[in-house]
Amino acid sequence: MMLDQAAARDFNQVLVFRLDRAFRSVLEGVQTLEGLKAWSVGFRSYCEPYIDTTTPMGETMFAISAAWAQLARSIMGERVKAGLARAQAEGKSIGRPSLGVNGELVAQLRDSRLSWAKFAKAHPQVAKSGGKRGKLSAATIRRAYRQFTVQQADAMAAE
Repeated sequence: MMLDQAAARDFNQVLVFRLDRAFRSVLEGVQTLEGLKAWSVGFRSYCEPYIDTTTPMGETMFAISAAWAQLARSIMGERVKAGLARAQAEGKSIGRPSLGVNGELVAQLRDSRLSWAKFAKAHPQVAKSGGKRGKLSAATIRRAYRQFTVQQADAMAAE
């Protein structure tokens, strides 16, 4: 949308808060900058006043800053992945805590043939812990039902 407006020359500069929030990668930033240059639209950063692509020095600073931002983002991603792997190796559970849906009870009550949403409203007792508001979504109950039926099938196959 904004690039369409830039192509139509509805404005002459794009102002972003910070460079690292504007693009996902250096390549995306450079490609966008090339497009903006072709449409005679400048690019500036509020927090990095030295990035002003209407000047040769500002254009150079954009390229250098974009490369550093990409490096920082990549390093952060690697650290997060390493931290998650370490936590899993230590036996810590990753992700949102389970709501503790009783799959067996869901399977028994599912015979009522209600839709999943109506089932969730009609049977709040299937939650062992109930979540923050004591309510479960239809997706949570459906997922518990699937997991329970898979476990049952695996148990029967093992016998």
